[in-house]
Amino acid sequence: MTYSNSYGSNWAKEWWANQVLDYARSKLVFLNETEVVSKFEPGKGDGETIKIKFAKDIVSLGTTALSRGTKITQDSFVIGSKVITLAEYGKAITWDGYFDEVYQDTNTQQLVVSRLGRNWADTMDEFLKTKYDDWGEGSGTRLVVYAAGTMYCGTATAGTATDSNAALGTYHIMGARDQLIKNNIPTFSDGYYHWIAPPQALTALKEAGYLTGAAQYTTGAVRDDVYYRNEVGAFLGFRFFESNRCHTTGGGTNATSYAFGGPAIGMGVGLPMEIRFERDVGQDFDRQHAAAWYGIYGFENLWKTEPYGLFVVSNSDLRV
Repeated sequence: MTYSNSYGSNWAKEWWANQVLDYARSKLVFLNETEVVSKFEPGKGDGETIKIKFAKDIVSLGTTALSRGTKITQDSFVIGSKVITLAEYGKAITWDGYFDEVYQDTNTQQLVVSRLGRNWADTMDEFLKTKYDDWGEGSGTRLVVYAAGTMYCGTATAGTATDSNAALGTYHIMGARDQLIKNNIPTFSDGYYHWIAPPQALTALKEAGYLTGAAQYTTGAVRDDVYYRNEVGAFLGFRFFESNRCHTTGGGTNATSYAFGGPAIGMGVGLPMEIRFERDVGQDFDRQHAAAWYGIYGFENLWKTEPYGLFVVSNSDLRV
């Protein structure tokens, strides 16, 4: 990520641009907590493509006994690929006022940092969330919470399991972990699966005191401002992260969350996000100014037919 200033030295104080970038990174949830297969090809623009290659697991086991003079059993090592189409993305904010006065206004600077940083972070997280939605709305696996000790877990097209009637509880979390293990989905390098959910979906777990704080299951100093900013704790093989990007379904009361291993998503980058400042955007004697984030991105689900996670539906308004 970088910043540009398009008209000279008036905005050359790069600490403001860097503030936007730092704030933006601090607000990422899906992108921070997901192992993304990323490929950066500088110069690629809108409508162009980037191909990401990845390897699949060897399916058959080496169970045939070897004897002298016979060949070792063979299997193909499958290298898959996914073509990702890039597009331009960005958001600008403008304000009126004399340029020098506005530039010196600390409140205005803080507003630019918070508004642009949050908008870029939400945009990136939305990209990944829509790919996770494929697991439950496409050909993936949907886990539906029906009651404290009841759930449905299967392909999205099987049965009529679309709504939920209970809060997310320990029974469902154990079932989700069992399903991930059954599907041979790997954990992250930290040894855990990850679970991203809206805050209210995890209320019952927090109230019951089930979630272990990050300081209790990690070594070294805990950096709240860097790594655990959205983490609420660990439980039953998962680390749980909160995000308002998770949506609701089934009439607005059914919270959607995502339980997954990695890596699952491919990301193509033609131009990393940069901060752009424009003076006098309206040619109005320095009275209107703009700051924007801009980047060229593309995201794709690498294993849409073999999802690396679960699309979980529960009623976030209930307690267990």
